[in-house]
Amino acid sequence: MAIILYENTPYLELRKLMDSKGVSVTELRTHTTSSVSQFSQKMVGKYAFTQDEIYDIVDFLGIDDKDISKYFPRRTAEQRAYRRSRNTK
Repeated sequence: MAIILYENTPYLELRKLMDSKGVSVTELRTHTTSSVSQFSQKMVGKYAFTQDEIYDIVDFLGIDDKDISKYFPRRTAEQRAYRRSRNTK
């Protein structure tokens, strides 16, 4: 079942790869140490994945190391500023 994706969808390339492999968010989460809630928040870009989670996902989906940044792009300046502002409260 194809999912609807929009250009501003966080982790757009990751979601496209998941869809092409028939992997659901629920299934992918089971290969990380995140709770359901934490993982959902990470997939919508509210929080960042840890390095270990990224490697777990890379291994499970068979992503080549040279392509990691395609699926886990750098956070934008706005995302980093928002994160910093939340940490100072």
